[in-house]
Parts: sequence; C-alpha cells; structure tokens
Amino acid sequence: MGNKPSSEMPKTKKPTVSKTTKAGLIFPVSRVNRHMKENHTKGKVKRVGQLAPVFTAAVLEYIASEIFECSGNTTIAAKRKRISLADVCTTMRSDPELYKLMRGNVVFTGERLTGVTAAVTMAVPKAKPKQAEEAAAAEPSKKKR
Repeated sequence: MGNKPSSEMPKTKKPTVSKTTKAGLIFPVSRVNRHMKENHTKGKVKRVGQLAPVFTAAVLEYIASEIFECSGNTTIAAKRKRISLADVCTTMRSDPELYKLMRGNVVFTGERLTGVTAAVTMAVPKAKPKQAEEAAAAEPSKKKR
C-alpha cells in the first residue's frame, strides 16, 4: 500500500528556535534562566518554572527601554548626540516612576566628587588650651589616692 516505514521517510530537520526568539525579546531568556537557577540552588528553591525567566527577561527589557528612551530625550534636550551616565542618572531622578523603582540603587560615575560639604570631610583636631591640659594631668593623680 502507500504507507512506508519510518526508516524510509525523508527526514526534515526543523531549524532550532531560541526561547528569546519565541518570546519576541532581545534580552536572553536562557541566560536569565541560568542565573535564576544558580541563585536559587543556594537557597531553598531548587526548581525554576518555564515561564519565570521569560517574564523576568521581558520585565528587564521593558525597564531598560524606558530608561534609555527617557535618557535619549534628556540628551536631545541638552543638544547632544551621545547618552552619558549623567543623563541616565538625571532621568532616573527626575521621572517619578523610575525614581520609585530605583530609589535604593547607587550609581557610581567614577568621577571626582564635587561639592562635598564640610560635615563629610575629616576635621583636623585642634590643640588644647594649657588650662585643659593641666586639668587633665591633675585628674589621674587624684584617682591614685
């Protein structure tokens, strides 16, 4: 009849499609999955669901796109063509939603600090007056008696 055994059928190999492509994302889903597994094996959770890394990668991509879009607008408003770290910091501080999201984060610029107040700098100890030194020297002799 018309049925052939499976060994005689021509085998067509399907092209492999990554999880990132299936989800339509740019952030790598498999890398997020690997990091989730690495971090959870040290704790109580030992298994990670299939959709957890996909959702996490999508959220990370959305947050990054928001930050870069707002930073790009800040850069264009300043009449420049390159987004700098100062633009990103300004964007995160000026946008209320991003500020609420990033309020616990610290961004190190690697530049010298400017405008450090006197309260933060180390104060040089001043010399004591002679009367205070004499009183301090007299006290130990009183304790010996």
